[in-house]
Amino acid sequence: DHNLFTYSSSSTFIVILIYIDYLVIASIDNPACKKFKRYLSECFCIKDLDKLNYFLGLELSYGSKGLFLCQQKYTFDVLK
Repeated sequence: DHNLFTYSSSSTFIVILIYIDYLVIASIDNPACKKFKRYLSECFCIKDLDKLNYFLGLELSYGSKGLFLCQQKYTFDVLK
C-alpha cells in the first residue's frame, strides 16, 4: 500500500501510516518513536495527539495484555 511505510533496523521496527493529514506512528520502541517525531517536528509543523484512541471507525484501548480494537461506536452510528 502506498500509504504504509516501515523502518527497520537490527533493534527497532516502526510502522508509519499516512491518511490525508494524519500520520499514525506505531512501534514497541518508544524512544525510536520519539526520535522520529522529533525529526518530523524539525522538518514540518506537527501536532502530536499522543496515544491513538479512535481512528477510521476503530476504537483502540490499551491494557496490560496488549492493544484491543473495537468497532462498537461505529456499529451504533451505522444502526442509528
